[in-house]
Amino acid sequence: MGKVLVAHLNGYFQLVGYHSFQTVSNACGTSGCQCIRRFEAEMKILQKQFEAQKPRDAREVKKLWVDLAQAKQEASITVLELKKIKTLCDGKLNP
Repeated sequence: MGKVLVAHLNGYFQLVGYHSFQTVSNACGTSGCQCIRRFEAEMKILQKQFEAQKPRDAREVKKLWVDLAQAKQEASITVLELKKIKTLCDGKLNP
């Protein structure tokens, strides 16, 4: 592996909590290349899970927007009804 790639990997692994690429390689119990392949496979699995979750999240967000719009409509109707009641009460009290 090139020195630049190893330096980048060391920086990344330090960022995620490992001391160095060698520590990750030792943790895997395999050579560096095998360890990278394992991480790539895990990333592909996580990417697929993420992609599968996106449509569910989008549907849920859409439903929440619809619920919010309905709540706003109901609140507006309630305010109008209260104003109407107040107007009627004011008219009866002040003939």
